[in-house]
Amino acid sequence: MEESVPKAIEHSNTERDTKKDCLFDSNCLNLVNVFSEGSSIQAVSRISQANTNGCKTFWILLLILCICGCIFQVSSFLSTYFQYPVLIDLEVKHGKSLDFPAVTVCSLNRMKSQYEDCVKKDLAWFDCQFARMYPIKRLILSERKAHTSLSVQNSIKKINYKKKSLEFFNHYTNIDASSRKCYGYKLSEIIKKCSFNSVSCNIEDFTYFNSMQYGNCFTFNRRLSIEQDLLKVHKTGPNSGLELDIGFLEETYHDTTQATGSRVVIHNPDENPNPEDDGINISPGYEILVSMTKTSVTRLPPPYRDRCKEYKRFETNETITSGSQLDCFQLCMQQTMQQECGCVDPFHLVHRDMIRCNLKNETQVSCLDESLNRMVENGLPCDCPLPCVSTTYNLQLSSAISNFTSDSEDFGYILDPDCDFVLNKRSVDMSKITKHKRTVGVPSTQAKVKVFYGSLKHTIYTQKPMFTESELYGQLGGNLSLWLGLSIVAMFEYAEKLFSLIHYCYSKKKQRV
Repeated sequence: MEESVPKAIEHSNTERDTKKDCLFDSNCLNLVNVFSEGSSIQAVSRISQANTNGCKTFWILLLILCICGCIFQVSSFLSTYFQYPVLIDLEVKHGKSLDFPAVTVCSLNRMKSQYEDCVKKDLAWFDCQFARMYPIKRLILSERKAHTSLSVQNSIKKINYKKKSLEFFNHYTNIDASSRKCYGYKLSEIIKKCSFNSVSCNIEDFTYFNSMQYGNCFTFNRRLSIEQDLLKVHKTGPNSGLELDIGFLEETYHDTTQATGSRVVIHNPDENPNPEDDGINISPGYEILVSMTKTSVTRLPPPYRDRCKEYKRFETNETITSGSQLDCFQLCMQQTMQQECGCVDPFHLVHRDMIRCNLKNETQVSCLDESLNRMVENGLPCDCPLPCVSTTYNLQLSSAISNFTSDSEDFGYILDPDCDFVLNKRSVDMSKITKHKRTVGVPSTQAKVKVFYGSLKHTIYTQKPMFTESELYGQLGGNLSLWLGLSIVAMFEYAEKLFSLIHYCYSKKKQRV
């Protein structure tokens, strides 16, 4: 009897716990039914109100189908949205004026032939001038030498051009930038006359730029600061815009130069020229008309597909260059070659702490070629996206043979403090520099170039997001409303009911324990 009493008590406690569990489950289920009956989703309320199992099953299947359809539509839209597609907006502006582009003029001959000996000896400009003023053991030859020389070299017309040019370039790339500038042509030697909108140009309108392939280049209308205003044109046709008379000192051409002429590049005033890849060649004796139209493209930054970049100016050991995609490409290539070969291509942009490769060193040249081939196959290891704003000029050329009879010059001969010396002194008093006309020497062959707008239309392509944030919310709200009948208010309502249900069940369970 004594043993049966505890068993009876234990059995009574078990029955009481079971009743509590059933009551707890029943209360939670009743609360769910109450929430379901007042649901904003019609399918959910129909399930709780259905009187037969068949009707309840129908509404359950319909609810599942609607949920699947909503998930499919929303996921399809989001997959497209996160690809960040864009729309291209085309706008053609018909203005009364347009900013004039920058025009860069380079000679196809990078260096005057009379300085070849100095370059081959790797002499800086000052040392070269000192040697020319005070020659050592200089021989004085008579005219007989020109007529009776039996030198074997005079009978050899075919020489190994590649070997000679390689030797020259190896020395040329090793001299400092200031000396390369002085070994080349001055502004007054390349551009004889200049006018913009029928008004003579000033020297201040031009800026200096050095190209390893073309030597000294001079850019008209280059913008060096944001505050600087660009020149504008208000008319179309060859009687407006820029007119240049370009000179060619053919007698000073170096042996490695295979063509006579100049390189003209028309480019964005905010960017440095790229004469190696862009531009047109101007031959002596021609008048060239360059008619252009302006086109701009505005792109979107990340995360949109072009992932454009606002390039900034950066400084090299030789010049301050305008940051551009091209500069990014060249700098990336040079950094890669520096890491792999220990030196860089001397014909590309050379940054601080970079060592130029010796073109006569087969090991270094072979390494440069292999590194370049890997970059061609695998792509650049750097990220150089398109610029966010780019401007191009579509050119139409026409030419005619022209005879030049005037040898007058707009600029005359202007002393350069980096290159012109008074005896062996490097310093020059710039206040004493004067313009004067060239009176000696044979007039050089010339060409005339006219650069003008054929139309004042400005074509602008602008990228715009296909979906804005409001469209994103509209798509999500539309699908939720279409498939489930949900709105923002209803979603907060369900969040409140879900929180209340969880809180109620948790509280009851805690009390039961």
